[in-house]
Formats: sequence, C-alpha cells, structure tokens
Amino acid sequence: MSNELYETLCEFLVSSPLKQISVVPVVYKAIAKDPWASQEILKDSIKQAIETTVKKFSNNSQRYKRLIKIPQQVGVFCIERCLMIWNDEGAELFGIAYEGVRSLCDMGVIKTKKEKELSPEQIMNNISELKSNLSNSPSLLHKELYKNLKKVSYHDLKWKDYLANKIISDDSEAVKNLTDNYETFMEPKHQILPPTLSFIQGMCDRFVSRFTELQEYYPAILMHDKTWKESDDILSGIAEEVLKV
Repeated sequence: MSNELYETLCEFLVSSPLKQISVVPVVYKAIAKDPWASQEILKDSIKQAIETTVKKFSNNSQRYKRLIKIPQQVGVFCIERCLMIWNDEGAELFGIAYEGVRSLCDMGVIKTKKEKELSPEQIMNNISELKSNLSNSPSLLHKELYKNLKKVSYHDLKWKDYLANKIISDDSEAVKNLTDNYETFMEPKHQILPPTLSFIQGMCDRFVSRFTELQEYYPAILMHDKTWKESDDILSGIAEEVLKV
C-alpha cells in the first residue's frame, strides 16, 4: 500500500464536505491519486484509511455516521468501530464501484493524471542512455555535459525530475556547472525570447509613475477604513461554513 495514497485518503475523509463522504467519491479520489494502482491496493488503502479516520470522531458526529456508511455501501462488516473485514458480497460491490469510476476515467468523463511513475530501473536506463548519447557526440558541449552528468546518481532522482526523463533543463546542476559552453547551451533559449515592445514598456513606465504619485498622497481608494464590506448575512454564512464539522 502506498503511504502517499493512504495519507491522501485520510485527509479526504477528514476534511472533505460531508456530502462527498460516500463510496464513489472515495474510490474516485483513490484512482485520481494513483491511477495505476490495482483494485486490491485501492481497496486496502480505503479500508485502512477508514479504520484510521473513524477513530477521530465521536459516535454521534455527522462525519462518523457518514464514514461508517462507506463500508455498508460496499457490504463490509464494521467490527468494534474501527476494524473492517470484506465479505464476498462486499468485494463484489466494491468491484462495481471501482469499475464504474475506472470506466468514467477511461472515457474521459473524469480526468486523472495519465503519466505513470518511472521505476528506479527505468530511471537508471534513461540516465545511462542519455550519458551514452552525450559521450558519443563530437560536440564539446555534449562532452562537458556528459562529464557533469557522471556526477549525478540516479538514486537521487525522482520520476518527475527532468533528468529522469532524459531532459537536461537549463536550471540543472549539469548546466549550471558548464564553463565556456554555458552560453552555447543557452543560445537557443535566448533566440526565442523576443525583446519587449516599446509601447508595452511605455505602458509599464506610466503605471509605475502614476502609482508612485498616488502613494505620496495616500488617496482613500488605497486605504482601508477597518470596516467589513460584506453584509451580516454573507459574513454569517461564511462563518457557518468555516465552523461546520
């Protein structure tokens, strides 16, 4: 079970609006967090998240009542308030909820992240391939990049890092540590940056000038009179939402 998935589900069960505490939103939240997790992993993560969060609320609280309904919705027995077991019917009902949400994701009705996390082996292979391509190039820039990349350990890379995906970004240490070849690497970026248009620069200069003049006189529009701008009804509604449990 992924700790990150488990923690996400616990946070959702504790802080989401009460009307979202039901089996389908919880299954969706799990799939959205980890689209590549198996049905069994998601089921175990949801089970453990409910067992953890249900302990945080009293028996007569609305959130507790919503939480214990989730196992009931998928045929799970609640035992001693915080222990759950799945029976055959529960597993089947959970599978229906899972397949329903998964189908909506596949149809594009529900959006989830599609990018699959790279394994350590894939990251190692990507770094090896990148180094190989650079070492075989006659370019002095590529030779220096290869030298700098030799200092990088794939163990320190995560799947979202550019290098893990064979991308050398301009803010990477491999580029920052370049010597004379730094400008060569950055040249394509400089070439696609157009100069600021003169009339845009003029508009910015006039704004700064006017704003500076306004600050000298402290007009009322820039000052707050320490009174609430919203009506009592609106403020009351906001307070109720903030304090709702």
